[in-house]
Amino acid sequence: MQRVGTTDLKGGNFKKVLTALQQIDDVIHLDFPILRNEKTLAHVVVGLSKQRLEAEARAAAWQQSVLNGLIIVFLSGCLYLVFRHHALRPIRALALGSQRVAGGDLATPVELYSGDELGHLSTAFNDMMQRLALTLGEKDQALHSLHDLNKSLEERVAQRTVQLERSETRMRAIFESMGEGIITLNPQGYVISMNPAAERIFAVRSRESEGIHSALLLADAHTEELSRLDSYDESKNAVFQISSSITPGEYQGRAFNGREFPMELMVTAMQLGDENLRVCILRDITRRKETEARLAAAQQQLVDAAHKSGMAEIAIGVLHNVGNILNSVMLSGEEIARVAKNSKVAGLNKANELLRSNAHDLGNFFTTNGKGKMLPQYYEKIGAALSEETKSINGEALKLNEKLAMIKDVIATQQAYARADAYTEQLDVVPVIEDALRVQEASLRKLGVTVRKDFKAIPRCAVHKSKFLQVLTNLIKNAKEATLENDKFNRIQEIVLETGRAGPGDVFIKITDNGCGIAAENLQRIFNHGFTTKENGHGFGLHTSALAMTEMGGSLSVHSAGLGYGATFTLLVPSGQAKVAVTPTADAARLSAA
Repeated sequence: MQRVGTTDLKGGNFKKVLTALQQIDDVIHLDFPILRNEKTLAHVVVGLSKQRLEAEARAAAWQQSVLNGLIIVFLSGCLYLVFRHHALRPIRALALGSQRVAGGDLATPVELYSGDELGHLSTAFNDMMQRLALTLGEKDQALHSLHDLNKSLEERVAQRTVQLERSETRMRAIFESMGEGIITLNPQGYVISMNPAAERIFAVRSRESEGIHSALLLADAHTEELSRLDSYDESKNAVFQISSSITPGEYQGRAFNGREFPMELMVTAMQLGDENLRVCILRDITRRKETEARLAAAQQQLVDAAHKSGMAEIAIGVLHNVGNILNSVMLSGEEIARVAKNSKVAGLNKANELLRSNAHDLGNFFTTNGKGKMLPQYYEKIGAALSEETKSINGEALKLNEKLAMIKDVIATQQAYARADAYTEQLDVVPVIEDALRVQEASLRKLGVTVRKDFKAIPRCAVHKSKFLQVLTNLIKNAKEATLENDKFNRIQEIVLETGRAGPGDVFIKITDNGCGIAAENLQRIFNHGFTTKENGHGFGLHTSALAMTEMGGSLSVHSAGLGYGATFTLLVPSGQAKVAVTPTADAARLSAA
């Protein structure tokens, strides 16, 4: 460093001095002005030797290079340790895992848990080992199963062989011991074999039938038709043809001893290797035909007996139904007699006699006589009374005509039913119920029986009108008679009639009374022929009614909670079927035999 004299600076020659210093090449000069209140008070000029700076810089550079080398060596060591831990260790673990796999150890996984590629590789390696272990396990299991299956198959083959042998023995035993004859035919119609039953049926010894033609097993009624053919084709003309029907046909067979007999025959196909054989199953039905003939004779005897019995029961049925109507006829006759007995005609005759006695002076009679003055008013009143009497008599006479027509209809219906089946018609049953009520109207009114109706909308029903009317009339009459003793228990006499739907295809009509009820032990017998609890009953009405409902496709049932609790009779009637023939039941057939 070069020192500058202070005289030069004081002389104000600072810039020149600084310029002179800057021209020295091996010195670096730095100027630092000293300021106070923004005025330069002095300058500090520092000079640095370039040689010294360069020497110090080289020394610092060498030291830095040594330090960097040490840092690089340290970092290299660290990187080696890290690489050894994170790279060589997983690789070594994978190598050991590969050796274990090669040695057959698939259960020990590679224990490496990291998120880098080696971690993913070890995870994949472990998955591969698990799948390989699973595959090997499945293979072992499959081999074991295959071994067991093979063993089981051998056992089953042995068992099946035994079963087939037993089955063949059993089938042979069945074939030889069964009652039906079995004949095997070849395609040309010749007998291959017969079981013992067939040999017995055709009276042939064992094996003598082999080779004979099947046409020789038939009676002349079948072979004569075959003999008239110009040419015989077994597949087209033979009686022993394969049939798809499950019903056997009936033919006349002929045994080797010449006996002809009726037989049932069914022919089926059997494939035996490349042969198309026919198996004929036949049965000698001689005994059945004889039994059928005896049964037909017995049935005819039963029909004749039922006809005679039915004639009597028809008469009872007619009398029973006519009797129901005659009760109302008698009530109408009694009403007419009562009106006639209490008629005002006698008063009219007296008034006429009074007129005749005063005929010579009627003017004075009507104006001055007290009776004459009242006579016009009396004639007016008696005219009204006689008009009411006439109206009542006419009404009862009309009812009599209606009831007599019903009697005629009952008789005609029974006669028609005895000659042929009845037919139903589609009609509204409510008017028929009203007609049945009218049959019993007079007696119901006389006995003070209240009738309550609960008629709901119902479709038209398929019934035989006259029979249905008879059933309703009989049930209403029974309900009325069941309430006769209600006065003893201070109960009103009431009958309830209801209609409604019993389902999609049926209509119900219920007839309920609050009378004496039915004992539980009688409910099961009440529709039996001849059963009755009435002193003067004959047990025919409910039985006939139940049969009539069955014939019309409906039913009649009864319910009662017991004695003193009344009863409900329910009719179920089919709806929506018109003009359907009514087929009588077994019991009803007897009723129709007139």
